[in-house]
Amino acid sequence: MEPCILLRTLTRGYLINCPESTSRMLPYTSLRPNAINDILITSPNIRRIGGISGFMLSQEPGVAPTRIHGPKFVRAYLEFLRPFADAELGEVKYPGTVVEQPWDSGAYIDAAFTINYIPMQHFEPGADTFKPVKNLDERESIAYLIETNSCQRSIDMFKVVKHKVPKGPLIGKLKAGESIMLPDGRIVSPEDVYVDEEDPSQLKDSKVLIIDAVTVPQLNRFLTSPTMQPYFSGTSKLDYIVHLTKPEIFGTEIYQKFSAKFDATKTTQIIANGSGAPDPHLESIYRLQAGHSLIDNKFFPPLWPQFEGIINGESSKSTDEKGRIFARPLQRYVLRGPPRSWIEECQIDIRPETNVITTKVINDNVVVINDNVVEKWQQICSTVPEQKEEEPFPKIIFFGTSSATPSKYRNVTSLMIQTQESFYLIDCGEGTYGQIKQMFGEKTSEVLTKLRVIFMTHTHQDHTNGLITLLQERQRAYELAENKKDLHPLVVVCNRNIQKHIHTFSKHFYDVYSMAKFVVTMLYVNRAPACIDLTKLFEENGLLYAIPDITVSACKVNHTSDAGGYIITTKDKNRKIVFSGDTTPCDLLIQSGMNADVLIHEATFDDDREIEAQKKKHSTMKQAVNVGKAMNAKHIILTHFSARYPKVPMLPKYLDENGVGIAMDNLVVSMDSLPKLSKLNEIWRIVYEEELFNIEARNYSKGIKALKDSVTNATIQDSTPTTLTEPPAKKRALGNNGSNSP
Repeated sequence: MEPCILLRTLTRGYLINCPESTSRMLPYTSLRPNAINDILITSPNIRRIGGISGFMLSQEPGVAPTRIHGPKFVRAYLEFLRPFADAELGEVKYPGTVVEQPWDSGAYIDAAFTINYIPMQHFEPGADTFKPVKNLDERESIAYLIETNSCQRSIDMFKVVKHKVPKGPLIGKLKAGESIMLPDGRIVSPEDVYVDEEDPSQLKDSKVLIIDAVTVPQLNRFLTSPTMQPYFSGTSKLDYIVHLTKPEIFGTEIYQKFSAKFDATKTTQIIANGSGAPDPHLESIYRLQAGHSLIDNKFFPPLWPQFEGIINGESSKSTDEKGRIFARPLQRYVLRGPPRSWIEECQIDIRPETNVITTKVINDNVVVINDNVVEKWQQICSTVPEQKEEEPFPKIIFFGTSSATPSKYRNVTSLMIQTQESFYLIDCGEGTYGQIKQMFGEKTSEVLTKLRVIFMTHTHQDHTNGLITLLQERQRAYELAENKKDLHPLVVVCNRNIQKHIHTFSKHFYDVYSMAKFVVTMLYVNRAPACIDLTKLFEENGLLYAIPDITVSACKVNHTSDAGGYIITTKDKNRKIVFSGDTTPCDLLIQSGMNADVLIHEATFDDDREIEAQKKKHSTMKQAVNVGKAMNAKHIILTHFSARYPKVPMLPKYLDENGVGIAMDNLVVSMDSLPKLSKLNEIWRIVYEEELFNIEARNYSKGIKALKDSVTNATIQDSTPTTLTEPPAKKRALGNNGSNSP
């Protein structure tokens, strides 16, 4: 995850930058998204703003306006994304109310902080004017000087009650430091109701500088800022400096001279630019993967960096040669007052002995079973017929299996197909680059240089919000590669709306459009939905170099007007992989994917929500299985589960009967391991017994309510169109017997 800072009071939070996956980190801070109404952006780069839309989607209705501080155009970018939000969980509530708080409007002051803006334009010493530059992030960044406002001592409510102060404005006056007269004539002063043991020294104010210089000329401008001169001269003191500045600029001589201006005994300097030792950020991902790896480390390889410990306020802090601290995830620094134990519980704990999933796997009788889970899995595997030959490729790697919004345990949609020499990505939801890095670690740059094509299914944010970051990181890997002779430009296959999105971003922020070649799909022939031969389209555009070992076609599916699925076939062994994208059961997809080796199909809703699935143009689990049967697919993998199922979806028995596997984040499936995948369902029922029970309990409650509604609305229920329960593709999957069972 890119650098991000949270300033918090007892009730509110202030984000400094909002990179991808921010909404997944918030649960570890004990702070709900609705408690954050201020986002301070240091630079208009996707690495700083890529998570804002996902964060705002995670807010609840009725949230107060969100202020975006700093560079301009960020609000306009969010408004541009608004039509692409996927309202799987209800009405689109993003972006709520967004208020732009530009830096040139003067300092922002509220009850907790005074936020001073220090603009850093591209400035060359000796020049009369600012030097124009093309990229917005290089043209202007913002440093923030944040001061805590004076704090009154806390009121002891027991003393308030003892003095018989009535509820209402009189208590407010005491909190404001005013003496009051009670109705009986008694005078009560603030000193009478202050907390006794509060140490006045802990009420001192603090000052924090956040700096993120994108270029040396920006730093030159910062060094001339009138706001900073008292701190450079030593007449004013900074308590903390947080360096977000990227290593290439941080390591320059001029930057080091700036840092050396501050006395290390008075100012704590924290480096948060990604240059420290790698640490895991999302505890939930690593805990789940650790447990899953114990079951089968080929399906679930260990994530990078490998770590089995705890990171909290007491953990060791590594420093550089000048005593500056390298930031670690969720470590906290107190600006004022004593550390509070409930805040101190924020930590990343990946110790095996505290991992509930790992404990369930290792120990007998933790869940109501007699056999060890690992032994049970080995017994199950022994019943699967041996494959005639090893077939490690193509591999299918799932980076995101959630729909609509990222969650604590599942990221939004993305998967990778790995052949012996190449990598192909399908969809690129928010946080995809981070998921790739967790999977491949030090080999990430090599993987990115071998990434040939990104196939985008449609424009919704849960499928596209990670694309710009991935384009940047792929370009960086290309530029750093030692041998560029065998490398080729990346190709993005998408619809016109995604192409427009990338072009608009490039126009207003900085150029990412030139980092790839775009192939725009038109999935209609004579205005009728169609399946298009993309291999032929690649050949016509001179791009066959991008698909040396596969052939591919795109198929119009039933979701948005431009939504498509993909049929990818390997050239060496003719393995056919079909990805549905988001869709209701689709006859055209069935026809195009007939006899697939693997169908990867979305299963957003459980079987009791068929009408809702049809309304929102998604599939239920049963519908997805029936599509696979109609397609005569050898193997079926379900993905894109609703956020209602954070760890595991419903696992009905018909999945086992039809050999259907369930996708998890960071699952790796090869052709020779496919027969075992559906066998994991039995293991998941043991490991996630409690979660599955809770899902069934919720569904039971929902069923009782639906039964009551059906009694009072029988006429409405009887008029429900039969096409909602048996769309054409489902009828084909069932044959003509009308059965409702896979």
